[in-house]
Amino acid sequence: MIRKGLLLLFCFTTIISIHTFCYSQIDIYRKPFDQNLEKGIEFLEKGDFNNAEKTFSEYCATLKSTQAKVKVYTSIGEIYKSKLFYSISLSYYLKALNLSKHNKSLSTGIIYHNIGGIYYDQDNWNEALTYYQKGKSIFKKFHSKINLARSHNNIAEIQRIQKDFKPAIRNYQLSIVNYQFSQTSL
Repeated sequence: MIRKGLLLLFCFTTIISIHTFCYSQIDIYRKPFDQNLEKGIEFLEKGDFNNAEKTFSEYCATLKSTQAKVKVYTSIGEIYKSKLFYSISLSYYLKALNLSKHNKSLSTGIIYHNIGGIYYDQDNWNEALTYYQKGKSIFKKFHSKINLARSHNNIAEIQRIQKDFKPAIRNYQLSIVNYQFSQTSL
């Protein structure tokens, strides 16, 4: 019994440091905002939601490449998520997902992960788990160890919350392994 407790304590302590690292990393998008997006953010900060949405929509309409649209829709989704506007955030993530699904790339996995985060923040564990697992399968395909570490950590968190401890420990361990591997390949 004591050994199990110590193992859990070790896993949770290690995961806290990984969790902190995962969310402190700069996103792959690097948020390449131009003046139009900055203007939309300013409107949003002031609570002028109509002009913020109008500015974002107008900017998105000017984009030609699918990759650019995916990147911008995802970034706008992140902005709304940070402001706790989950339904608007989800709508932008879904726009990005619909475009990125045609040529699955690492960004598709990140979008799944972000959608899982919305459901996680709302305590909708089953939906969050579904999206984290979809993201994990994309990250496996592209051998993205740091994103696999994030996925395993988030899946483990849900399993821990649901008191499903054995799979949670296994996923925490996989998170550690993938994180460590991502650091050696830098």
